[in-house]
Amino acid sequence: EMCIRDRQSTGTQAQLESLSALEPREKDFWICTYLKSGTTLTSELVKLAMGKSVEDNTLAVAPWVEVAEQVPMVGLPAAVANGIPADEKSGLRFWKSHWTPDRHLASNGKNKFIYVHRDGLDVCISLFHHIRGFPLYNYSGDLNDFFEKFMKGETDFGSWFDHTAKWLRRVKENKGDVLSLSFRTLVGADGAQEREAEVRKLVDFIGLGGDGGDERVARMLDEARFEQMKARGLLFDKLRSADATPFLRGGRVGDGRRELSAEQIARFEAKCKEVFADDLASFKWAATPATSAE
Repeated sequence: EMCIRDRQSTGTQAQLESLSALEPREKDFWICTYLKSGTTLTSELVKLAMGKSVEDNTLAVAPWVEVAEQVPMVGLPAAVANGIPADEKSGLRFWKSHWTPDRHLASNGKNKFIYVHRDGLDVCISLFHHIRGFPLYNYSGDLNDFFEKFMKGETDFGSWFDHTAKWLRRVKENKGDVLSLSFRTLVGADGAQEREAEVRKLVDFIGLGGDGGDERVARMLDEARFEQMKARGLLFDKLRSADATPFLRGGRVGDGRRELSAEQIARFEAKCKEVFADDLASFKWAATPATSAE
């Protein structure tokens, strides 16, 4: 069984040096998340905000330059990505990232960052199915085994706790270059009005809230619903085992509290209090039953 820790790394020196080929521009935005926390959904939203077709490849709209060598099927070398022209109408470019801000291009003074956070219990469940479905991981452990790895940070891109704490500190610096969004709000678990407000925050942050902003938001709300995205399929699905769950599996809120034991949930919450202290209130996490994204 393959070790599933840091297969794609949290930012080696070689990877950082390769990213130096990516020349930062004023209208460059990084969509930054831990795995299974809304990366694809947010990429879909910005794609729609720019007026592109739902059929356009989301990975082409927000290329994943960090893993070009490790996963060439889905990664794009920085030198190649740098030659991609900005969106003709908006002048925007987007990149996808699972790195922490301290291993990032977060200090170049030009780029801005869209950080999406999700309840770690739900991330654990989603990541478990994610890893079980890709043959390259060769992982056959059960959920109890995976939970222990998740708690220790022995998964792709390292610890969820570390990743979340570092991004939270970056958000709290309040430099105006990071927008923090909630996964649960984006999938509609907080209601239609909250979902629309979250999408509007995104549109305003990337500078498309002016003329035609209402129409953009309406289209994003309509066409970036989880079930529609799932029905359209993704390149990632072609890399998964034939009997695996789809790459976009459920888009639900509350699965972690439904599928994990009371003891496991208590351990997770105790570690959250230890790591995040009083900052936990910054996140819209709630002990609610499993909720549909619709």
